Amino acid sequence: MALSFSVRVNSNLSVGFGNEQVFTTEAPCLPRRAQRFTGHVFRGSGTTNLAPMRSLGGRFQRLWLATAVSALGDGMLISGFQLLAERQTKNEFEIAAIFAIGRIPWAAALLFGAWVDRRNARSVLVGMDLLRAAVLGCLGFLLVVRPENISLGLLIVTAFVLNAASVCFFCGAQRALPMVVADRYLEKANGYQEVALTAGEQLVGPPLGGVLFLAGKGPILGDAFSFAGSAALLASLPSMPSTLGSEGAFSDIREGWDFFVASPVLRSLTASISVASFLQAYTLSTLVIMGKLTFNLSDAGFGLFLAAIAVGNVIGGFVAPAIVRRLGANTIPAVMVVAGLCYLACTGSRSPILVGFALAVEGVGIIAANVFNGAARTRLTTPHLRGRVVGLSRAFIYGAQVPGALTAGIIARRLGTDWVFAIAGAAFVILGIGIARPLRATLDANPGWKAAG
Repeated sequence: MALSFSVRVNSNLSVGFGNEQVFTTEAPCLPRRAQRFTGHVFRGSGTTNLAPMRSLGGRFQRLWLATAVSALGDGMLISGFQLLAERQTKNEFEIAAIFAIGRIPWAAALLFGAWVDRRNARSVLVGMDLLRAAVLGCLGFLLVVRPENISLGLLIVTAFVLNAASVCFFCGAQRALPMVVADRYLEKANGYQEVALTAGEQLVGPPLGGVLFLAGKGPILGDAFSFAGSAALLASLPSMPSTLGSEGAFSDIREGWDFFVASPVLRSLTASISVASFLQAYTLSTLVIMGKLTFNLSDAGFGLFLAAIAVGNVIGGFVAPAIVRRLGANTIPAVMVVAGLCYLACTGSRSPILVGFALAVEGVGIIAANVFNGAARTRLTTPHLRGRVVGLSRAFIYGAQVPGALTAGIIARRLGTDWVFAIAGAAFVILGIGIARPLRATLDANPGWKAAG
């Protein structure tokens, strides 16, 4: 779930880590370069029993560790930043506006993606981590020496800059992942990445950030150090240069747009996930209002509330591939219906335990939808276009969060958070049922999204 005001999303997993999987190969099924990147050489026929993370190779393990270190700081920032905003204002719309404005850079994700596609992917990842470390370091320093100068406007600007860096980082990570794992392991690699992100950002980080927030500067400085540590790990990866020619940026953007528009699967998946993103931002942007004003939670309690919700995301990282394998083309519609029922269960509740449980269940489904969408998009997109295509899809998906959060702020202020969840729940159920048949028909007619073999 994308709960953060300012940093990465998640921003979008595996094949049943609890169950070993067996793949049968008749002959070497990967080119030597792919075998080198993944650390696998397939010989002869028989079965290959995949070990947990060792099967993905050392390069992926470093990428994963860097993600985990950075995600821990992100998690501290999720609760710390929201609580910092809540101290500046009790106005529901202004709190939701911070979430919304922080998502605006994603509307220009195609431009960022075109820029990333012409750069060394490793340099982009390291550079964006260092930029975010510097921004948060300055904010943390200001909290120490001049806390009275922290304003709502400063928080909005910080959220905007951090998200702009996150757009570039995400596009770079999407380019890097297929360079370090083979195609058939994309779900598994995405699963491990999602577990690292959600465990750090939403399970361990938020309660730790809530506790450290009592000291005022803890979560912000902690996140700055985590980004610096992530940058150091990413710098150890091999160079990942661009293979693009000498055409200009406009040609790059047009090429990415034309490729996206020509793919009915990419269009359909992006439209479906964008609607879900609107409704999720619509509800999640009001969580701090529900936690602090409805449930009267302490700062540390609010961090634990977010962590309880994130349990579903962590579980989802392990079981999502099995869900995707079982549901196939029905994954996204089924997730929408489940999410809607979970939101309806939250309506009118005054129990943080019930709401936390319902949103944890919703989180399992959201992760499954992210796994399905991310793996399908990667398989359908040619390597040199991945930065632009993921940037464009994220422009729609996260661009939808801006009006979603602002709409929630208006409704929460006028009608209360119960109506926010009731409307979102009903909309999710109706949309999930409505898109099931046309989405499945589109996917069945274009089987390129499926894993080979």
